[in-house]
Amino acid sequence: MRKTLLLLSIVSLALFGCGEAGVELDVTKGSTVTIQISRNLVNSDVDNFFSTTQTVNFADDDFEEYIGDAESVIIDKLTYQFKDYNNISGDLVLMDITLGTGSPNNSILDVFGLVVENTGTVLAYETGNPESALSAAQIANLESLGNQILARQNITFNASADFTDDIDSDFVIEFTFDVTLRVTGE
Repeated sequence: MRKTLLLLSIVSLALFGCGEAGVELDVTKGSTVTIQISRNLVNSDVDNFFSTTQTVNFADDDFEEYIGDAESVIIDKLTYQFKDYNNISGDLVLMDITLGTGSPNNSILDVFGLVVENTGTVLAYETGNPESALSAAQIANLESLGNQILARQNITFNASADFTDDIDSDFVIEFTFDVTLRVTGE
């Protein structure tokens, strides 16, 4: 009896996932963009300003085996966290951070008045979550990344940070994108 119920469950699950296009599968992975903040670069700038760019290709790096069969790509969630900061002096330093893609008008995230310290994971955006900190324009820019991933395009991230004072150590900001590919197959 148990074997029959197990077999019926497996067949039901297999049939449930089949549509006109064949089997549909959602593949979700977290893809991380890591920004290294250099103490020497920040402190040598008269305004304590730092900027950098990083080019990634999520399709090649994270979804290589699925991207050819994907019909859509959705960014479900964006989080960030600060790591490896060593506050030797004990001074409170604030920062404003901006993350964008391509041209300066394509902002994904602007956060102001952050304390420079190690943090846990901070939610910036989650589909359907009213607590998300992004504007409608930023959400649209984030959603456009899905089309770039689907087209296997490189994405150039621009990150800038403005600090209220010198910082005590190098540190890392990790931006994690939860990306879902809708994959269909025969």
